[in-house]
Amino acid sequence: MGSINNMIQWFKDREGKVSYSQDGRLGPNSYDCSSAVYFALIAGGFIPEGSMGWTGSLNDTTLPPIAKKISRSECRRGDIFLSKYWANDGHTGVFLDNATIIHCNAFDNNIQTTVADGRMGPEPTEYYRLNNTDDENKPDTERQTLKVRIYLWELKNKNRLGEVVHAC
Repeated sequence: MGSINNMIQWFKDREGKVSYSQDGRLGPNSYDCSSAVYFALIAGGFIPEGSMGWTGSLNDTTLPPIAKKISRSECRRGDIFLSKYWANDGHTGVFLDNATIIHCNAFDNNIQTTVADGRMGPEPTEYYRLNNTDDENKPDTERQTLKVRIYLWELKNKNRLGEVVHAC
């Protein structure tokens, strides 16, 4: 299983500390948008060490076996965007939430957290959700279990307590 947290941490560890370069895209001091996503996917355990490609190969070969396409409105932490992936002016990065992305980009000349809309590159844009994650893209089952337990306790004790007041 891959880790969204580890993937995003890879970006966060380099945010504002590296430069954007297509020639020097393999790090450790500079990356381009797609090499940053590849290194982050490796750090998250989604693809094997040594994997590398460009925005087009993310769409064509890398993401299809490990992710599913989703709509823009569904995007959340850990989802990946690919804009105009077949061209040299395409762009890619990772969502931190529906409105925020982290990406290596020429405009900021580094890895930066920015608003999503207007910063994902030229249209059309596609969105992917990674499969088999062990963290952020899974439901919070602990919280759901607590809600069920509270509900069952309320049902059990309703007759004795009258109206139950929710504390959480």
